[in-house]
Amino acid sequence: MKQTKKRELSHTDHRRNWGQYRYVYPVMSRRSGGLSLGVNLNPDRICNFACPYCQVVRDPGTAQKLEVDLQVLTDELTSIVDMIITGEIWGVSPLDTLEVSKRIVADIAFSGDGEATSSPIFAKAISMATAQAARLDGVQVVLITNATLLVRPVVSAAVDELCGAGGVVWAKLDAGTNSWFQRVCGTSMDLSKIVENISFTARRWPIIVQSMFLADKGEWPSAEEIAAWVGQLEKIRGDGGAISKVQVYTIARTPEDTGMTSLPLEQLVEIADTARAAGFVAEVYP
Repeated sequence: MKQTKKRELSHTDHRRNWGQYRYVYPVMSRRSGGLSLGVNLNPDRICNFACPYCQVVRDPGTAQKLEVDLQVLTDELTSIVDMIITGEIWGVSPLDTLEVSKRIVADIAFSGDGEATSSPIFAKAISMATAQAARLDGVQVVLITNATLLVRPVVSAAVDELCGAGGVVWAKLDAGTNSWFQRVCGTSMDLSKIVENISFTARRWPIIVQSMFLADKGEWPSAEEIAAWVGQLEKIRGDGGAISKVQVYTIARTPEDTGMTSLPLEQLVEIADTARAAGFVAEVYP
């Protein structure tokens, strides 16, 4: 009889399903440095960006908006936190494949299959997740966002609650020029709006900038593009924004558009060094 290979957690496997859970899922995060409890507020896979490097398969023609049941979400996250506290979680597949040294819960992260801040229950979900994170020593809530909606009053208020409780915003900035931004993020939005939104938040709370660099059909971002990207970081700083760290990373999972491919480590290091030369703390995630 053919035996099915047991699933193992790794940073190359970020599937959004775990057992009977609908909205919460555990993943190994290279950028968090441990186990991340993902919160998916967009199970309908609807997003206001269409990044070609994203691994989420979207079908705008048939997608239907799905409401997230806040009570179910609350029950799921509470249940997982309970299992972490008792240690029971490390006996449940695929977490039982982790070495003891890797059994570290790093954060509760709002990521999922779309832009979390677009969810009508975003603010309530942040309050709930913040309360659950407080039950775990050293675990913070992370908002991974494309920064499109950060200036909305309801989102801004939720971010204030999140950061006031020790959480952090990871804001997406993948480009320095508008042409490369629209190309790699699949949007007609102007890059200047994203930079303004990031500055708006960074003036109130220190943020982490997350920057995905890749090759599009073999074309790498040019030296001029990287210089322009650093210029955008400097603009945020010049506007009074606090950037605690810049994450320079590349594709780790198979994207929907297979023409998008990873950059080699050496190139990522060069990009990070350019940011460091401008006075920013930068970390590389190949």
